[in-house]
Amino acid sequence: MFLRSLPRLSACVNTEESNAFGRPVDPNWGGLSWTSWVPLEGGDFTSLPQGAGVYRVRVVGQERLAYIGQTGRNLRERLTALRNHALAENMPFNDPHTAAPSLWAWAHAEGCSYECSAALATTVFAERLALECWLLWAHRVAMGESALCNHGNFHPGYTKSRNRRTGQRGGPVAEGGPLPGPRCSPQPLLASGEPTGMDWMGLTWTPWASLRKPLAVSGVALYRLRLAGCSELLYIGESLKVSARRARAREHLQRWRRRILMCQPSPGHFEIGLA
Repeated sequence: MFLRSLPRLSACVNTEESNAFGRPVDPNWGGLSWTSWVPLEGGDFTSLPQGAGVYRVRVVGQERLAYIGQTGRNLRERLTALRNHALAENMPFNDPHTAAPSLWAWAHAEGCSYECSAALATTVFAERLALECWLLWAHRVAMGESALCNHGNFHPGYTKSRNRRTGQRGGPVAEGGPLPGPRCSPQPLLASGEPTGMDWMGLTWTPWASLRKPLAVSGVALYRLRLAGCSELLYIGESLKVSARRARAREHLQRWRRRILMCQPSPGHFEIGLA
């Protein structure tokens, strides 16, 4: 199974063990063959591969990455488009590249210069997305914080552009205007336990309960779904309001039921666990 082939990082941050798979800026990080770093502005992109894969962007000279992404089309084209938008005169819209406004804001405010690197990877979307998630987690374990522009992180002195059809571009917050509070990365979750265990990733999970029954937890939470008694998870999610997300989870499971029945004719009921 693809996910099981990914390296399992140590349950220690910034230790020799946790760096066994390389630093996020290394040419073999995560067991991948990354290209050399290419300047985003004025760099020769012909060295970038033209297949599906993952890519990373960093501020020149920094160990922390600015962005980690994936594409199923063409890495060279994807990074060329990112360059064109991130280096534009005005803050770009939030589409087609969601990272471009954030990279633009940091460059505009702090004078950041960027360089990029890419690695060919699986053409299967679900597996490539899993690899991207793993790299985001591995970065947090190695650096103790998220990449600068992933997970919605944005420069605190700027507002973000919306999508193109709204026509609303972001820019510097007006003088005297309200500034959002600083966003600090919480401590990364560390690999421990089994995915269906009560202590998985160092969290305290509720006992597994049927989705047919009311939830014992409300408010902000992580949740995971499985077929009753199974050792593999169907879904992992988060919600600011778990009670509302329960209904959404049921919708997801109804969509998956036909696919599940193909593999397991009598799958039983679904269970949810929260942390």
